[in-house]
Order: sequence, then C-alpha cells, then structure tokens
Amino acid sequence: MARGVHWAIALLLGVWLMGCQPQTMRVGEPVTIKTVLSGQTVAVLWRNEALTVRLAGIDAPDRRQAPWGEQARAALTQQLAAPEPLYLEPSDPERDRYGRQWGYLWQGDRLINIWLVEQGYVLARREPMAAYTEQLSHAQDYARMMATGIWQPDNPLRQTPQEFRAQGAAAEN
Repeated sequence: MARGVHWAIALLLGVWLMGCQPQTMRVGEPVTIKTVLSGQTVAVLWRNEALTVRLAGIDAPDRRQAPWGEQARAALTQQLAAPEPLYLEPSDPERDRYGRQWGYLWQGDRLINIWLVEQGYVLARREPMAAYTEQLSHAQDYARMMATGIWQPDNPLRQTPQEFRAQGAAAEN
C-alpha cells in the first residue's frame, strides 16, 4: 500500500512541477532544418547561411551509447519533420570548440530542448545563468519520475554522455 501512495505522490509532484514552469513563448528567427546530426546537433539554414547548431542546456547520449544515442537522434528527426515552423534562438555569441552555434530551437511555441529532456531522450545540463535552466531541470525531474527514455528502470542510461566520452578518450591514450 505504501508503494502505491509513493507513486501517487510522485505523480502529483510531477504534475505540479510541470505546472509551475513559466509559460515560454517562442523567440528567435526562422530556420530550416537540413539534417539532424545527433540528439543535440542539427544542420540548418539560418539567415541564408548554412550553420551547425548545438542545442543549449542539454547533453544527448553519444551516438555510440546504444540504444540511447540513436533513439535521441531519431526522436529529434521525427519531431522536427512536423509541419510547424522552426525558429532558432542563439544562446551564446561564442561558438563551441567545433565551431557550432549554441542555441535553443523552437517549434511553434514548443522549446525542443525542453521537449527532448521531458521525453527522456537527453539530460539537462546545469548551466548557471543560462536561459531555461530551471525549466530544463523541472523537465528532467518529470522524465525521471515518469521513468521514461533514459530513465527506464529496466534499461537505464548508466553513464552520462560526458562520462562516456571521457572514458573513450582515456582508452585512446
């Protein structure tokens, strides 16, 4: 009986956390998706320029982290194929070490970065002072409580993408 009560409390807490998130409105400029490279990186046409965008505030499983990396890429590909307009909100004027633009991707009024976390495809990255950090954190709490995606108890993601990449780099040296 206590287990059922805990589940009900967790569900109510999840609903409350999602309800506490401020409503976000789309910001940014129109963008056309050329291809989805990973669960956190897309090639786009923006301001008549080809650009690679690294979605800010998230960390997707590495493509070699089966099956989660491919699941994140496939989910992002499918979601972005919807006919709603897409908008890019750059988050940092500086590019990452691979020359990618950091940004938030909007589909209509849905922030795709948050959607990926909420669905359990990617992890939220703790970035103090970054936009949407609190919403991303709440979305991750929700995904964890709902045991979805990388949080599924029978097949959880056991290493963060950062740990996985660090282990691979150490093995190569």
